[in-house]
Amino acid sequence: MSRNNAQPPLIIKLLAFMAGVIVVFSGAYLKNLLQETPENPPSPSPTQTNNTPEPISDEVKNRISFGDKIFYQNNLLSEYIKIQDTASLKMKEKQYNEAYNSLNNLRDEYKTTGSNECANPETLIYKNNALIGNSEAYTIAVVVPIENSADRALEMLRGVAQAQEEINYEPQNINGKKLRVIIANEKDNDRQSTEIIADTLGRTEDILGVVGHLSSDATEVAAPIYRNYKLVSISPTSTKVNIAANNQYFFRIAHDNQAEARALANYMLRTLQQRKASILFNNSSVFSRSLSDEFAKAVVKDNRGQIYKKYDLDDNSLKGSTILSESNQNDVSVFMFATSSRYLQDIAIKIYNPGFQKFYYLGGDATYNPKLLTEDVGERLRKIVIAIPWHHTFNSKESKKFVNDSYKLWCQPKNSEDKIIWRTATAYDATKLLIEALKDNPSREGVKNSLSKLKNNFSYDQGVTGKIKFKPNGDRAGESKLVQMVSDQNSPEKYVFKCIQGCEGK
Repeated sequence: MSRNNAQPPLIIKLLAFMAGVIVVFSGAYLKNLLQETPENPPSPSPTQTNNTPEPISDEVKNRISFGDKIFYQNNLLSEYIKIQDTASLKMKEKQYNEAYNSLNNLRDEYKTTGSNECANPETLIYKNNALIGNSEAYTIAVVVPIENSADRALEMLRGVAQAQEEINYEPQNINGKKLRVIIANEKDNDRQSTEIIADTLGRTEDILGVVGHLSSDATEVAAPIYRNYKLVSISPTSTKVNIAANNQYFFRIAHDNQAEARALANYMLRTLQQRKASILFNNSSVFSRSLSDEFAKAVVKDNRGQIYKKYDLDDNSLKGSTILSESNQNDVSVFMFATSSRYLQDIAIKIYNPGFQKFYYLGGDATYNPKLLTEDVGERLRKIVIAIPWHHTFNSKESKKFVNDSYKLWCQPKNSEDKIIWRTATAYDATKLLIEALKDNPSREGVKNSLSKLKNNFSYDQGVTGKIKFKPNGDRAGESKLVQMVSDQNSPEKYVFKCIQGCEGK
């Protein structure tokens, strides 16, 4: 972390009596789980643990893994899954050397360009955990919704896995110790799942930091729980404004919705020179409501522009023909999608009508999805401009190295956006910040104090997503990047995201 010339910027209530014994024993169980002794540990200095009750709750046990459970097996070859399952059983039985050999061989055997097996981050994380065995190591957790949002979860896990792989093969590691990563599989849009996981991780003293959560909704629930346990969480992806007020243990890498909205509104008003927009959003989503509100504020500020109407996509009676008719009658020229990519593809199909081709389209970071780069969707939403924290063409030496290493690690063809996208980069930066903080002071309070330096006259200059500084509330300082969906020059029938603002680097 380096000093720069910038000037320093000026509970949730814990679950009441949640299955009593879970609250008492879950943390102790997980700590023991991480510290059991292997038959032939690859590294020295095993740690002894006392008072290790068996877990009571399957809900906790089945959602947290150091390698003894596999969470993702979709779109993977059956033989790969079979070996992976055998390795997880070896981890559960504390046969760490055998587990490591199986997982390491899997990584070697399936290094085929573009293969889902090579791009699977669970295997890499558990391989590194198996190499550690029960030797002393620093432990962090990453919380992702693999169960019902697998694509985004894997994007985050790749960033964490890449950072772990790098530090564990450096000669000095973290003050001579490797990094163990625990994966917690929360259920997306399930408050109880998020609360149970956050409480369990908070009670597990070995865990010194958390990368997560993915959504703003989950982050808003979990951050106060971590604060109660004085455990730092760094969200790579949540963007809701004021998500964790007065919480000194919360940080995030992605810029908040205010920064995204400001970038998109300025593009609409200055570059496109358009003044009237409508917003499509999901009222059921904390993130979507936040981005919708911030964009509206940015557009109408100083009477620069107008918002005609907000359309709630949760309203099943909403029809594309109605939107088109109202927009034409009221001189609307821009549509802002304050929603997630899973809705955007449906929108693109439902609203398709030649009459929609005259509009300009804008979107928040959640709409960024390489799966939209198809001829069918691209034709409907061509030239859509999206605000994101990072793009693989970002011009800095740290970013370029990260991208090249990522292509090799995950067996991806160069310039592919399928696996190396902004959530991977922000998760990588979040993990790297925890690593640097552990080097500085490997304790929960030490991690918080180390990261808090980035709120003052210090910055982390090795960030893949650019120089990292935090505001007093833990939000990322700086501006969002803008990318646009355009036709691929090499294949006109295909589409790519081209960075049009903010990727010049430092």
